[in-house]
Amino acid sequence: MILSGAYGRTNGIIANSWYDRVERRRVYCVEDTSVQLLGSDAEGRSPANFVGLTYGDMLRINTAFHAKVLSLSNKDRAAILSGGKFANIALWMKDSLFVSSTYYARTLPLWVQKFNTSGKINSYFGSVWEKSLPAAAYDEVDRDDAPYEEDNDGFGRTFPHRICGKDARAITSSRSSANSG
Repeated sequence: MILSGAYGRTNGIIANSWYDRVERRRVYCVEDTSVQLLGSDAEGRSPANFVGLTYGDMLRINTAFHAKVLSLSNKDRAAILSGGKFANIALWMKDSLFVSSTYYARTLPLWVQKFNTSGKINSYFGSVWEKSLPAAAYDEVDRDDAPYEEDNDGFGRTFPHRICGKDARAITSSRSSANSG
């Protein structure tokens, strides 16, 4: 975890998940059954497995907690572990909504609730993500179909990418909801 300045053997986050010999099960790095998600009914998340402080934590501490630390990512572990233990809020994507944890707040901030109900994310379902620059602009980067690339979330491995999320049926349901409102 780069924002902690410490190796995994020190900060407790040795991988995205690991086998816990005491509990005799796989543990996800930010899982926490003592908290609940806000905006979803999935399992709770927090920095409980993290030992130490992050850059965000130190910013809060060294400003007598006047600094505001908001950590935002498409992944729970990135938002939580970057924001640290004292972040004002950590937000991440779950399906097509921003969610957080009761570790940080009792409810989602009003601006997040408004964004979630706006349908903005779902409005992109069914559209196509194209490269936006001339071909020469990509000469210095890796090729578009590298053998180590994965097909994450149904995007495919090459451009253009059709934006459909993990469940292509969501395109239909999100468009139906948007048109009926």
